[in-house]
Amino acid sequence: MHEHPSEVHRHRVSVIVPTYNSVVNLEACLRSLYTQNHPIHEIIVADNFSTDSTVDLAKHLGAIVLIKSGKPGNAGSSKNVGLLNSSGDYVLFLDSDEILEDRVVGECVELCEEKDIGMVKIPLRFVGKGFWSSTSAFWRNCHYAICRRTIGNFPRFFRRKCVSTVAFNENLVWGEDWQLYTRIKALGVGEAYCKSYMIHLEPLSLEEIILKHLYYARAIPAFSHNADNTIYFKLVKNTYLAFKEAITNPPNPPYLLAGCFLFLCFKALAMMIGLMRSWLAQRIKSALLSIHLCLHA
Repeated sequence: MHEHPSEVHRHRVSVIVPTYNSVVNLEACLRSLYTQNHPIHEIIVADNFSTDSTVDLAKHLGAIVLIKSGKPGNAGSSKNVGLLNSSGDYVLFLDSDEILEDRVVGECVELCEEKDIGMVKIPLRFVGKGFWSSTSAFWRNCHYAICRRTIGNFPRFFRRKCVSTVAFNENLVWGEDWQLYTRIKALGVGEAYCKSYMIHLEPLSLEEIILKHLYYARAIPAFSHNADNTIYFKLVKNTYLAFKEAITNPPNPPYLLAGCFLFLCFKALAMMIGLMRSWLAQRIKSALLSIHLCLHA
């Protein structure tokens, strides 16, 4: 895509990457931004209290690094800090375990300008290395194929004027992207899909996958409070349809299909444990509050 210099200035793109101990995937993520066919105005790494060498790596690769950004353990708050410190006409939110094909940013800008829309969805492809990682990738590709035909996925690329100063609900540690999308969509903002893909790098071990879902499960009560509960029915239905998709179009090698069944069992168990932990924590908090009120009555 070739643009007049003044147009490049008018179409400045800020990329905001929230990180937490992201050293494994961050280099691939950031390098995919330097190969985009549309120039990136600024790359902002909003680091959420990493304890590894994420910050040093991000600085080495030329990103603007915001240290200890947002609330600990809250990616949405880190994204908000990144947004507040960005200056582009467009904003792309990219996770540290995602990489972009070379034409993504250019296509997003073109769609917004030509169709006069405010947000763009980027199609996803999941990839993994090793048994559990590849199993997770195969399952998520099946699930994504179903979701795209039904509830869709959420946009990552926005006109700045379409996102508020504090874009993400900081009461959520999961589902904040979806909640932002539904809020903006309700305002009548136009959207489209670009053609090029975002590649999502799956966790390498079963332990990482389980810990990830334990973390997400903690956020379900808050997400339910802020979302239409019919979303759960749709997600359960899509899980069933995704399993049918996996059986109809089995993976290569085929033993990944058996791994899918085990993966779903581990995933469901992790979510149940996470929910139980969340429920128990709320009950303990309520009990302690009751004891405090009784003692000071």
